[in-house]
This record gives sequence, C-alpha cells and structure tokens, in this order.
Amino acid sequence: MNDASRQSLPRTSRRHRGRGFTLLEVLVALTIVVLGMAAVWSGSSQATINASRLQKKTFANWIAMNRLAELRLERTWPQVGRSDGDVEFANAEWRWFANVTQTQIEDMRRVEIAVALAEKPDEQIINLVGFVTQPSNSVVAVTPWAGTAVNPGDTLPGENGGANPGQGGNNGAGIPPRNRPGNPGGNRGNRQ
Repeated sequence: MNDASRQSLPRTSRRHRGRGFTLLEVLVALTIVVLGMAAVWSGSSQATINASRLQKKTFANWIAMNRLAELRLERTWPQVGRSDGDVEFANAEWRWFANVTQTQIEDMRRVEIAVALAEKPDEQIINLVGFVTQPSNSVVAVTPWAGTAVNPGDTLPGENGGANPGQGGNNGAGIPPRNRPGNPGGNRGNRQ
C-alpha cells in the first residue's frame, strides 16, 4: 500500500462515523426506552389496582359499620346466630353476613359482620367486630350541656353577685384557674 491509499482510508471512515448512530447504539437506546416505559406502565397499573381495592374496602367497611349501627338502634335484642342480607351501595350490590354470639357479660353480645360483593359472596372484603348491649325500655332524656367550666363551690356567673364572668374563680375563658396553662399547681392552697 502506498501512502496515498492509507491516508484516504481514515478520512472515509471519519466521514461515515460523523453522520449518525450505529445500529447497535440505536438498539441499546431503544432497549433502555422500552424498559423505562414498562416500569412506568407497571407502576401506574399497580396504583390503579390499589385504588380500586381501597375503594372496595372503604365501601365494605361503611356497609359493615352501618349494619352494626342498625343493630344497636333496633329496639329488639339481636338473636344469637347467623343472618345475612343484601344492600345496594355506591352503584353496586353487596352482601353482608352477621354472626351474633353471647359474651361473658349477660347484657352484651358480640357481632361479627363480613361484607362481600354480591357477585362474589365467598370473597369477603372486610370483617368488622362490634358489641351490642341490650336495649332498655326506659326513655332517656338527653339535655345538652352548656356553660363555662367552674370549680366546685365557685360562684356561677349571675349567681350571688357573680355577674362578671371573671368572678368566682373563672377566668372568663372557660378555664378554671387551677388548669390554666402555665399554672400547673393552680390554687390548691386556696381550696376549701
């Protein structure tokens, strides 16, 4: 080979290298892109599955808590044994199963409620355990509590000249002096 042919060979190789990527480089780049896209796809599909599963568990838990609340509000004492029922909730048909058992406490029963989709009753989604006490026949009057916190023996606002909310050991904010922040000992020495 002469000198002229040696010099022309590297120039031709350099010119072809500068034009683009080799087939191997393109294949490696495509492999990396495909692997990245597969990871993103897998992560997003797993997130969708988890969201759907959590939604079902939440709805099933609400159904079980509603059934337990119904048992607590009924005027009849739930019989020991098994029962079931269907309910439509969140545009789906659900089936609940209740198992009532006696406890060691005479006036209390244990209730275990399982919930499943009606089309798959063998696949329980949630299992909730609660307790129901025997309903009483007496009527209990509930009166709301309103007022400010006072110490025993203190004068209430409007009583015995205590028209000012700051009188009678009450600081006007509803916090008795002994429980005021920064005063952990309070007025123990002044107590009667």
